[in-house]
Amino acid sequence: YRILAIDPNPGDFITFSSSNLPSWLTLSTAGEPSGSAKFLGSPPTSAIGSHTFQITLTDNSSLSTTVDFTFNVLPSSSPIILNEYNAVGPELFLDGGDETSTDKPSDPTLGRIEGNGGAWAEFVVTGTSGNPLDLRGWTLNISSEFRTRTLKLSNHPALASIPPGTILTFTEQLETSPTAFYRTSQLNSTGHTWTNIWMHDPFLIDQSASSHPPEPAISNQKTQLTWFNSSNQLIYGPAGESIALKDNNLNGFGDTLITVGDTDVFKLETTPTSNITPLDLNHDDGSSSSFGAPNIWSLANGGQTSQNFSSYSSTSTPPSFGLISNTKATRGSFSAQATLTGASSVTALTLPSFLTLNTLSNQISLTNNRPLTPADIGTYEVTIQADNGAATNNLGFLVFELQVCHPSPQLILNEYNAVSPDNYLNGGTATFDSDGLPLATDTFFNRILGNGGDWFELVVTGNGAPGFTNLTGWTIEVGTIDPSKSLITQSSITLSDAATWNNIANGTILTFINRNTANGGLDTEFLKVDQLDTTGYAWSNIYLGTTGVISGTNLNSFRISPSNTGFLIRDASGTVVFGPAGEGIAPISGVNSREIFELEKDPSPLVASNDIEDATVDGYDDSSSGSSFGSPNTFVPAGQVTTRAQDFSIFQTTPPSSGFLAYLTALGLSGASPSDDSDGDCHSNLSEYLLGSDASDPTSNPAITFTTPTMSVSYNIRTNDPAYTPTIQWSSDLLSWATTNISTADQPSTLGSNFVRRTFTPNSPSPTLFFRIITN
Repeated sequence: YRILAIDPNPGDFITFSSSNLPSWLTLSTAGEPSGSAKFLGSPPTSAIGSHTFQITLTDNSSLSTTVDFTFNVLPSSSPIILNEYNAVGPELFLDGGDETSTDKPSDPTLGRIEGNGGAWAEFVVTGTSGNPLDLRGWTLNISSEFRTRTLKLSNHPALASIPPGTILTFTEQLETSPTAFYRTSQLNSTGHTWTNIWMHDPFLIDQSASSHPPEPAISNQKTQLTWFNSSNQLIYGPAGESIALKDNNLNGFGDTLITVGDTDVFKLETTPTSNITPLDLNHDDGSSSSFGAPNIWSLANGGQTSQNFSSYSSTSTPPSFGLISNTKATRGSFSAQATLTGASSVTALTLPSFLTLNTLSNQISLTNNRPLTPADIGTYEVTIQADNGAATNNLGFLVFELQVCHPSPQLILNEYNAVSPDNYLNGGTATFDSDGLPLATDTFFNRILGNGGDWFELVVTGNGAPGFTNLTGWTIEVGTIDPSKSLITQSSITLSDAATWNNIANGTILTFINRNTANGGLDTEFLKVDQLDTTGYAWSNIYLGTTGVISGTNLNSFRISPSNTGFLIRDASGTVVFGPAGEGIAPISGVNSREIFELEKDPSPLVASNDIEDATVDGYDDSSSGSSFGSPNTFVPAGQVTTRAQDFSIFQTTPPSSGFLAYLTALGLSGASPSDDSDGDCHSNLSEYLLGSDASDPTSNPAITFTTPTMSVSYNIRTNDPAYTPTIQWSSDLLSWATTNISTADQPSTLGSNFVRRTFTPNSPSPTLFFRIITN
């Protein structure tokens, strides 16, 4: 390896000296022209690894410069080698073009997809002397120009014996390919198998000893991959861009470092063997990929060829499971199936006690053997082993994480607004929709920039029937769904005021918004709409700037992104009631900065966070046709052609309580509604019933008195009708309403035992006071 030193002063003589030089390496200037030197050496096997040393250049003026050099001593052979990795950019396509470009390559497994399936890398297990490879405790290091990722493999038994001829892929995106052992198993025919491991797999990857950068390390920015065994010895690499060389002048020696473009893959264009090192001249960048299959490349004559795995052929190939049909238990039950090929016996190595394994013809099934309860909420490992009875290559595995969700969530996500501040719903302008159809609008905001700002909507589902749910102390976490399908929490909202949240009617739509009315949003207002006795729904809005009713973290910076916004709802004990939910869970993707996310299904405790809308079932979807802040979502149910609104009828209450009906009847007002003002005195019929006046007499008004300077308010309130729970609220500005910092006292009422005389005093120095009474 030669180095050349250049001095800016012509005629200066340069000498070379070294420090920390490995014992097997010599720096020599013998036979070299002035300013040139060479390294010579034969590193022993014990030198495999990375070596950094210093070379100092000194001219005849005694001026010097010291330079660091790093030499990587690579094994001459390896039981695992790099075969391919994807460098296609996230919004690009293989070899350029777009999804519909018929003249461009298509991956045989992935098809022609954006980003060509995300960050993935592919290796071939070549083995040692034909023996299987034990990968337990091994480490894969992936580095690029700007970031590094470490994947530490666990001690899982499925990693103990990987046969030579295995194409081993690692994927960032679960959707590209979930963990699957021997997804292709053809050792007894073509000589290869294919196993994929999801980089976030909680059982095969030791996540506590691994690292995941915010953006993948696999890219077109000098990606290099290195393997270390369980003793941290270098086994292979670094390999990849700026390591491999091209032989441009065809003299048998590499002369140009390989560079990989953002529509390319890096791949090995020869049959894989253990003797292929990262410096092998058969590495190249390419415009076609073959994820999970032997590599294909073009020949000089215009034809194509592919890798030959026949040297790995065996009389036995591992049994294989198909992809598991379901990995989430919802609605208190679980049922999943997977195909099974080439097995004579099946054993459950790890299985939660509430599941039963059944083996059928060419299939296994898993079902719960008892109803699942909130006590079962959590994640569980499931490992099923299949054996074909052979002496070698006899074991196959099904490994997945089972997530048990709340069997009947009392509060669910219904909708959120992803429209950016500079966009209109469905794009376009105030008067023109981007698709030329009638203007997309919101039921409350109509058509405005930003569609009302950052807001989301929940529905109180309770027990799926008329009634009330205590939401005091519940927390809504808001953030983004990461590649591991977990929520990265950015803001949290706690429903903090017991007087407000202890009795919320089932069927209530709860909207949370970061703008008040003055800024184009909506102030806090409970029971802004109450149709519980007619259609089964009510609506309460909470402005995130309201103090007293809610508390939280990062509410001033609360934002909803059009990219993978997610939600998690916990009850007062911290138990997860619903979620993670949102884009990245269901739907997997699709919400953009001109759309909303919505539940296209009737709300109930049977809604699950992974309910995805498609042509056959209702569920969560991105939507650009409109939004419905504070009112039931509209959608076209699966298999139908007519748009309808969500049905809240399961929450519909009976007409007003018999006590109120009797009150109206006694006054000759039968048939009047609670909100009517039958006597025209500016008090509703329900207000006069609860506050002790006569709804048929305009001269009879609720007896309300004010006392200064304490700013106390006294009034009669009915106590003999459990159908109503009145709550007092106060405000100093008519914008924010509070139920905290209030002192109350009850005394006997002159109206009799069905009432009390209640006095409340706000503990506030405000010179202005407004108050109101709300009830369910």
